[in-house]
Amino acid sequence: MKKILVVAAAALMMAGCNRDNTANESAGAQKDAINANEKAQKDALNAQKDAISKQASEQKDAVSAQAKAAKEQINAKKDEIDAQAKAAKSEADAQAKAADAQGKALTESAGATTSTDASTNDGLIKARVRAALLGNTGDASNPAAVSANPNAPKNLNVDVSNGKVTLKGSVASDSAKMDCEQRAKQVAGVTAVDNQLEIKTQ
Repeated sequence: MKKILVVAAAALMMAGCNRDNTANESAGAQKDAINANEKAQKDALNAQKDAISKQASEQKDAVSAQAKAAKEQINAKKDEIDAQAKAAKSEADAQAKAADAQGKALTESAGATTSTDASTNDGLIKARVRAALLGNTGDASNPAAVSANPNAPKNLNVDVSNGKVTLKGSVASDSAKMDCEQRAKQVAGVTAVDNQLEIKTQ
């Protein structure tokens, strides 16, 4: 009987050991499963992180490429506008230069014409004044022509500049001097008379 009890106790002890081993194995399997799950989750998170980083880098590169293209387009447009402005300025300068040259030529031409016209007019006025003072109806420019004016000056010299007449010579009286001045003033084109005739009695 005692032997049977010993065998039973030994059997019970072995059964308890088996249960402990089974429990330990089950706990180890659960631990391994948890570790494997954690690793899988960690790997998944790392993969997601890498994908997000790659996507962000690609988006950054795309934005940089767009910004570069936009900058190049702006610079090209700026260069085009600068070239157009330069060409317009050159054309405006050329037109202004041509206009200045044309204006200068017209001014010089007008001045020459005016000078010629003034000289011609002064010559006509001079001839008419001499004729009026000497009373000649023939050759008014000939000092030797016979005078029909009893108050005609001796050694008469008539100068005309832009219509202003200067009389030089000698007359017999003050009234003769005034008569000559009045005759000169009545000539067409005369603007003023500087009467420098001297009174010389014989």
